[in-house]
Amino acid sequence: MIIPVRCFTCGKVVGSLWEPFLARTRAGESPRLVLDNLGVKRYCCRRMLLSNAELIDEIVNKDVCDAIATAKGKLAALTTRVPPDRGLLRYSIAGSLAAHAPFVVTFATPRYCSSRTCGPVVDVVNQVRRRFAGTGIRFIHVEIYEGNDPRNGENRWVREWHLPSEPWTFLVGRDGRIKAKFESSISVRELEQAVNDFLR
Repeated sequence: MIIPVRCFTCGKVVGSLWEPFLARTRAGESPRLVLDNLGVKRYCCRRMLLSNAELIDEIVNKDVCDAIATAKGKLAALTTRVPPDRGLLRYSIAGSLAAHAPFVVTFATPRYCSSRTCGPVVDVVNQVRRRFAGTGIRFIHVEIYEGNDPRNGENRWVREWHLPSEPWTFLVGRDGRIKAKFESSISVRELEQAVNDFLR
């Protein structure tokens, strides 16, 4: 499971507490004391951290595609966005990890999104990409259906990343570790702030 950004019950932001909680408990500190120290008082929020099983680090090194080169210029094979989001198709996850380049990846399907937020999320990621042009931070869009057709079912990337829904957006650092993640909609300001906080 990927830890959600917010507590399911009260809505408090807990996603940013996962890394310090995990590091400190792995170092031998008492989970109860770590949660107290992090200011997590409510049982609902404590549950979010105590019951999370972090699996994404096991599969983050998987490659998504060789992007435009693999598609031989047929961008419809890579994206359902119209017009195609060329700037988000230039890099692959594996290539970015191999280059130790920080990146933002969004798993979304603008044409077939069940939540109707995929198109706007891809647009937000593309806008933020333009703002960070020339910084070395890469921005990647990955579709969620096999052959971009819902009749074929979810593609292997959805299964390997254990994505329970769509869209999902991840910020991955130079070290190949996830620094932040967002489920569903996100604003330009929110994503831009996260990129500044975690990837610069």
